[in-house]
Amino acid sequence: MNALSLSQSFIIPIKVIRNYLIKKPLIMIFEVTLSCNARCKHCNITGHYPDEKRMPPEDYGKYISDLRPAVVELSGGEPLLRDDLTEIIRSIKESAFPPYIILVSNGYLLNQQKYLELKEAGLDILSVSMDFPNEEHDKFRRVKGLYAHLADILPKLSLYRNNDIVVNCAISWANLPYLEDLVQRCIDWKVKVSFSAYSALRTGDEKYLISSEDDLQRLQETIEKLIALKRESGVIANPTSILINIYKFFRDGGIPDCSAGKRFLFVQPDGKLNPCAMFRKEVFSSWREMLNDFPPRNICEQCYVACRAYTDRSLWTQFKDLNEFIKY
Repeated sequence: MNALSLSQSFIIPIKVIRNYLIKKPLIMIFEVTLSCNARCKHCNITGHYPDEKRMPPEDYGKYISDLRPAVVELSGGEPLLRDDLTEIIRSIKESAFPPYIILVSNGYLLNQQKYLELKEAGLDILSVSMDFPNEEHDKFRRVKGLYAHLADILPKLSLYRNNDIVVNCAISWANLPYLEDLVQRCIDWKVKVSFSAYSALRTGDEKYLISSEDDLQRLQETIEKLIALKRESGVIANPTSILINIYKFFRDGGIPDCSAGKRFLFVQPDGKLNPCAMFRKEVFSSWREMLNDFPPRNICEQCYVACRAYTDRSLWTQFKDLNEFIKY
């Protein structure tokens, strides 16, 4: 890792720790569109919405100046379906308190020109979803040729040596046997990989949960191997604490004390504020209104997605994870 990449990698934990202290949201997730070109088995967002009401790019910066999140995630749907995505990123970066920006995409519309345009606009991390290290990924996402496209484009983007490509994978019963191979694929492509846990909240489909005694034993063994691979290769982006908690989530059937609406929140395409994408009818006009209303009555513990995993950690754990980053 070069000196520039190292200094950039410190930005996220430093800004997160700052926001703990000033009591501002750690992460804001902008769903820039609900339209999507995939029909993923683990997601309820699919299809195109030509009449969808969308905020113009200049409105995004206003949210940043008001709430000052440490990290902004641009997601959907599929954010690359928006022709004005670079303008959205530029608006966020030009705000008074520019955050670290992560774009989450299925990658089907990704090419080198688009990547360079996004980077020029101010994108920090490109996070590409991948469930399997082979054509099983196409079946799970229901997009023919998706894996072949990612296997071609991701190694090419890594040649720019920006250290900014991260494959993200939601661990489920279906892909549990493939996780080590997925890590090896990322090593070969010279990109990082980050893991989270499948949740049945979106679709109600519990068959992808890991619950049997045998599967939990395999998950525990796999997590131990992933932690070893993290130490050996540095390719796994998750702190060890989060990898361990993924196992606990499946073992216990949930993790309590969700910080939705407090440490992270969603902004829908039309600009409405939402504490959690799993509960879309919970809509608020301001963060303060959300903060006073939703967290005190939130008893949900049925997900351990990335935004929750990174924001639920205590300040002490944030410091420990930063020390782990320095070590490895």
